[in-house]
Amino acid sequence: MLVILALVLLSTGASTMIYEVVLIREFTVILGSSFYSSAIVLSSVMLGLSMGAYIFGKYSERCNPIKVLFLLEISIATISIFVVPLGRLVDYFDWDLAVFFSFLIPLIPATLMGGEIPIAIKIASNRMGVGESSGICYSLDTLGGIAGSLMAGFLLIPWLGSLKTVLVAGTLNLIGALSVLTLNRFEFSLKIPKRFVMASILTLAVIGFAYLISDAIDFSTQAEIYEGFHILNLTHTRYQTIVIAYHPILGRCLFLDGSLQISDIGNAPYSESIVLPALMTLLSHKKPVDVLIIGGGDLGVAEVLTRFPKRYIRSITLVELDTKVIELSKKYLKEINKECWKDDRLSIVFMDCRMFLKEAIRDGRKFDLVIVDLPDPKDDLSATMYSLEFYNMIYDVLSDGGMMVTQATSADYALGYKDYAIIVKTLKASKFKIVRPYRKYVPSFGMWGFVVASKRYDPLNVSKCAIDQIIGNVSVQTYDSDVHFAVFMLPPWLEKAINSSDVNTVDRPTLLS
Repeated sequence: MLVILALVLLSTGASTMIYEVVLIREFTVILGSSFYSSAIVLSSVMLGLSMGAYIFGKYSERCNPIKVLFLLEISIATISIFVVPLGRLVDYFDWDLAVFFSFLIPLIPATLMGGEIPIAIKIASNRMGVGESSGICYSLDTLGGIAGSLMAGFLLIPWLGSLKTVLVAGTLNLIGALSVLTLNRFEFSLKIPKRFVMASILTLAVIGFAYLISDAIDFSTQAEIYEGFHILNLTHTRYQTIVIAYHPILGRCLFLDGSLQISDIGNAPYSESIVLPALMTLLSHKKPVDVLIIGGGDLGVAEVLTRFPKRYIRSITLVELDTKVIELSKKYLKEINKECWKDDRLSIVFMDCRMFLKEAIRDGRKFDLVIVDLPDPKDDLSATMYSLEFYNMIYDVLSDGGMMVTQATSADYALGYKDYAIIVKTLKASKFKIVRPYRKYVPSFGMWGFVVASKRYDPLNVSKCAIDQIIGNVSVQTYDSDVHFAVFMLPPWLEKAINSSDVNTVDRPTLLS
């Protein structure tokens, strides 16, 4: 009996933690912070477990524990089909309602999961004392939870994505339900009711069908994001969901966790704008230069750099966390990157950019130009890459007279400029002597913000002749010496917003407030 009961508890403990990890990931994307999502999901699950333990523990003496445990496992297995689609609907509500439903969605399965422990204790107490059976049941459930959380974070979500991962959790509950039937038959010598067998078969069929159509469910639950796009590839990794899609106007596009990163039509104004103002300033004073790109997995920034001959650009190091972004960009985004990865000056390093910077500082490695081409700060982790501490780390890996430039989100009066103002103010509070914000219109983004920060060279103190001479034999579409100075002209309302903004730090992420 104990072996079968152990299987039930291990499987249900694992499924509980899989639900938690998946929902924390889903709500982090929706709510914009793992602080919020973790607090909401953990509190909801803990409340549900306590409610379930109280409710079912109170009535465990009055019911058939085998029957109740089976119904609990079958019910949780069935609920697994709906958890992720319901969770994604939260994105359609205002903030207050989004928080409320984010709390409500985990509560129901957690309440059912909480009822399993007192019922399992009741069954185990037929063979041993209540104290011993309680200790064993809680220990097994906890061990299952440890295994489930590790599997979800390191294996299931990267390989399968959120929806399929939750269906795996539902399958574990179904295994628990079948184990209960086995316990009923061989331990208590009771005949298994046919309706229980049919319920198990039906649940297995529904979960299997949901697994088969999970990609279609993925698309339908995110239909608003990709409306008007033809999906060419959807890949789930341990870090994010990557979508390559085609649009009749924008061309091929890259989405990360539902946010548009680059498009064929928007590539030239974006990639040339983030590279050329800083690069022209630097090359007018020193050459050749060593360049570090942080992010830039679509390879658009790298392609702009490889247009320049070796007498200007000596080396290009690109640091990207997710290998799949590079892999898919090479395959699908050739109009953007022009197969620039074949240039022998480009080396791609796959690791966390903060770890790379720390190692570079430790080893005394220096770069002349650092280009930060990361996704927008949507959550607390990404906000750290726009923090005062992060910018000061970049300062420390720059050579004397080195410069950095970062994309800085929307700087559009209609579409928003709050985050842009904070990023500029944060850089002005950093070690950099010169900070110059600028804007450029990018199709599908609107007026987009960038910031140059420099140890010595001011992009406004460069001669037009120097710029024209450097880019004379380089193919550019959206930049020249006149554009160089025009983009730095900010309107008064934006200057005022920058001056009144707060600084974003790791401990105080004002970008998320």
